[in-house]
Parts: sequence; structure tokens; C-alpha cells
Amino acid sequence: FLYTMEGKLYHERQRWQYCGIHAVNNLLQNKEFEKKDFDRIADALAPDSFINPHRSIFGTGNYDINVLMMALQEKGYEVRWFDQRKNPSEINLDNVFGFILNTKTNRIIYNSHHWIAIRKVNGKWFDFNSKHKEPKGFEKHEVGLISHLEECLENDAQIILVVQKGEKVIYKKDDEKAPAEARLSSKGVKEITQGVENV
Repeated sequence: FLYTMEGKLYHERQRWQYCGIHAVNNLLQNKEFEKKDFDRIADALAPDSFINPHRSIFGTGNYDINVLMMALQEKGYEVRWFDQRKNPSEINLDNVFGFILNTKTNRIIYNSHHWIAIRKVNGKWFDFNSKHKEPKGFEKHEVGLISHLEECLENDAQIILVVQKGEKVIYKKDDEKAPAEARLSSKGVKEITQGVENV
């Protein structure tokens, strides 16, 4: 844990290719998962595969979105792919628990991907990039967050919204269309399952 002016922050630093584990734990602000937990989930996703497609064959991590999604579901959360036809400013931040970003770095031989968590803590949004020494708070709060998300999209990053299970109102226009009772509570709402592709 780090102690800052904004309070206590949990931040895992990068090890091997465990950025998926770090991103989920940083998002949850606690060490909820270890390598053995993500391996268990990866094995459950492909029980009959000789080579598991959801993680590195070398045992160094590199878990895909399916593993992250299942881990978050175990804790009562769901993921929604950001609709890239929209602008990040259309996201209803009040109903979003946090974000998982998948960024890409172009290399000569291959492209590498990196998982990053973004979450609000004590009223301020933070970038919990495990490659950084400590979390980075966004200047101008939500304005800074939206600008960062826009920049990530310009650099071919994927944005994944993490919401409480059953939450349907993730864009501002959705909130305008939703009936009053749906805005008051998401309990009893039929779960919508969205397809998730490998990164």
C-alpha cells in the first residue's frame, strides 16, 4: 500500500507478464488473486487443451481478457467493451466501477500488449499502471480521465468498462432512456451476456 494525500492506495508493480493479475488486483485495491488463481481460471476455460490459449505456454503470465473477465465475475463484476462509435465523454462514470485498458506497443518482430487498471479512489480517478512506480492521479479529475481515454483510443488501445453485476446504464443516453425504476436499482435486471474476444 502507498499512503498519499488522497489516502491509502494499493498498487502492484510489474513482474514477468503478470500485468493481467496486477490490473485486476489494482482495480479491486487488494491482493485478491495470485498466479495460481489465474492459472486455475485459464485451465477451467480450456480443460482439454494441450496448449492453453488463455496464457503463456512458458508460465510467465500473458493472460487474455477471458481470464480477467472470469476473475472479475468471481468478485461480482462484469465487463463491457467500450463502443468505439461513441466518445468517452458519453460514459456514465457514476455507474462505472473502473476501467481495464489493453494498450499495444509496436515492436520490430511482434506487438506487445499490456493490461492497465483505472479506478476512482476517494473521489479521484487514478491510473494504476503496474509499469509505473506509483499510481498517477488525473489532473482536472474527470476531464483529465476522458482526455486520457481519448488518447488511448487514438493509439489503438482497447477500453473495457467494469461494472457491478447487472448494471445496464453505462452511457449517458442510456440513462435518459431508462425508466425511473431501472435508474434507481439494477436488482432483478436480466443479465446480458456479451461476447469477449481474445486480445
